[in-house]
Amino acid sequence: MSSRRPLALAIVVALLALLLGACGDLGNGGDETSGEVTEPTTERGGEPKPDLPPLPAGQVQIEGQLAGSLTEQVTDDFRADATNSGLAIDVTPTATDEASAFASLCAGEIDFVDTSRRITDEELKDCTDNGLEVVDFQISFDATVIVTRNERDVGADCVNFDQLRAMFGAGTPVTAWNQVNPNFFPIQLSTVGPDQDASDFTFFGQRVLGVAEPTLADFRSDYVPYGRDNAIKNAIVGGPDDPGGAAPGTVGFLGFSFYELYEDKLRPLEIDGQSGDRCVFPSEETISSELYPLERTLRLYTTQRSLNRQEVQAYLKYYLQRSEEISDDLELIPISDAVRRQEIARISDPLAYGETPNGETSEPDPEGVVATTSTQPEVGTPSGDGVDTTTTPEGSAPPTTSTSPTTTTTTTTTAP
Repeated sequence: MSSRRPLALAIVVALLALLLGACGDLGNGGDETSGEVTEPTTERGGEPKPDLPPLPAGQVQIEGQLAGSLTEQVTDDFRADATNSGLAIDVTPTATDEASAFASLCAGEIDFVDTSRRITDEELKDCTDNGLEVVDFQISFDATVIVTRNERDVGADCVNFDQLRAMFGAGTPVTAWNQVNPNFFPIQLSTVGPDQDASDFTFFGQRVLGVAEPTLADFRSDYVPYGRDNAIKNAIVGGPDDPGGAAPGTVGFLGFSFYELYEDKLRPLEIDGQSGDRCVFPSEETISSELYPLERTLRLYTTQRSLNRQEVQAYLKYYLQRSEEISDDLELIPISDAVRRQEIARISDPLAYGETPNGETSEPDPEGVVATTSTQPEVGTPSGDGVDTTTTPEGSAPPTTSTSPTTTTTTTTTAP
């Protein structure tokens, strides 16, 4: 019984060390701030408006697509680990459309937007008008793949976005492949794909058809939706009991990870992003490098105001540290180890993405975190799966008092 008080004190000290850490501007790649928590924004964003709603202490609020992302599984694991370690942080993910989520973020009402699209110029202006500096973190990669039974079915293997709209869009007069492009065979074109509850359906409707909230009414009238990827595959190549039953010329779209399971049966069409110089084949390399036009980068958007919150720092570090494992579980493509290290460093070091002499934002260093010079003490160096911090923001009570050299307090959160 006598060991409980030291243990409880150790937990409190570790929690403080985990959550404390100075943050500077991280919006669009960093700026010239030194990272003091007393300077939460930059000249670009100004100061957050004083009438913004307060964010509840001990809570992290997320809105966005959720379906097809890592957030729900990460949050479940974080809650379990937080309960076991005594961390008093409550994370609340809420599924909403992305436009509503960005509106909430820019109104200062939430901490994160879970999304697979970039913030629009108008949304960004809404945030900066409220003095909120926007910060973007890459989490993982996915892609939508356009598939046929094989290239011999249709005669060619590349389409652009205009041709995809002619193939799938509502009101299209196209009924045969050679109407899409004379290089294709003069055979009937039939379309299949996911139903409107699937993230691939929403993504395809937004990216290709240009509809903010797509429904079946935005697709051609004879488009056949399925609730499972396996049913889409069988409609294209035939089922196990009737492998030749699918009509030649059937085309559909589904997630990259499912395509990989059946790449011996399905042939992906290459996509011309209308740069005019190449068609791109979907692969882990072209998707993670964002070359494939139908790639989907899973992102978390936050603001510097939220990043200055201890709760947000703890949750985001945990999220990034678990992102590779959970991406693998969900059959997504994880970000690289080097990018992950740099993203974690950005939470507490605004110079992890430096600026070029001309003021342009630098790209992530492929070898890891960019070396920087700062007058601040070293902050937030991650080690393995743990989260380490060594500093205390100005105005916060330090976890310990000592005249001896600085001691690093480490809390390790172990994945379940």
